[in-house]
Amino acid sequence: MSAERLSRLQKWILEEVLIMGDKVALVNGGHAVLFRNQIYGAAWSEGLFGPSDENINPGGPAERSARVVFSRSVWRLIEKGCLTAIGPASLNLVALSYGAGGKTFGEFEKDFEELLKRKERNLMVPHPAIRGAVQAKLLWLTDKGRVKAKELLAAKESLNANQQRLTLSPAQRGAGIEEQLNGQSAGHCHCGGGLGNAAAPRRPGPRHASQEPGSHAG
Repeated sequence: MSAERLSRLQKWILEEVLIMGDKVALVNGGHAVLFRNQIYGAAWSEGLFGPSDENINPGGPAERSARVVFSRSVWRLIEKGCLTAIGPASLNLVALSYGAGGKTFGEFEKDFEELLKRKERNLMVPHPAIRGAVQAKLLWLTDKGRVKAKELLAAKESLNANQQRLTLSPAQRGAGIEEQLNGQSAGHCHCGGGLGNAAAPRRPGPRHASQEPGSHAG
């Protein structure tokens, strides 16, 4: 189960991809696709890597360190099956990946026939991200990642609601309880006269001789 544990940043990334995906994402095959830099920029603005400073040097040590931390979290989410990512890859690299995947070079030539005719150097095509080879430029949630993100958001919403209740004064909490009780009474009591009109408890009648202590019937 330890492999499924998520860091604070990884949880935030899943939540943010779900939230931003419903607003500003490209749509590809039913998936909400986001640019990786969109997520990173939001994380930096949230101060997840320390105090956010708009005047910080974008290429300075602090910012480079933040990008490394963010990249590491993204790749761990990909490895855990929560994110899918693609990035630009050269045709040479794609051909190698065909071979690694058990496909022939002939299949590669057939699939990329039109692009190969162009004979352009440095031509890049979209390819599933490969750590150390193909950068994760575009991201989207897998089914597993979407379920996890929804669970995280629901848990956060419940926690916020509980914290809000705890900040109420005793009088406010008491008023809320009294209101709930009044609502329950109104919904269940139809006697019309309150406790004063409730039927008095029946008194026990005189005991029959057969019920007196020590008596025996027959």
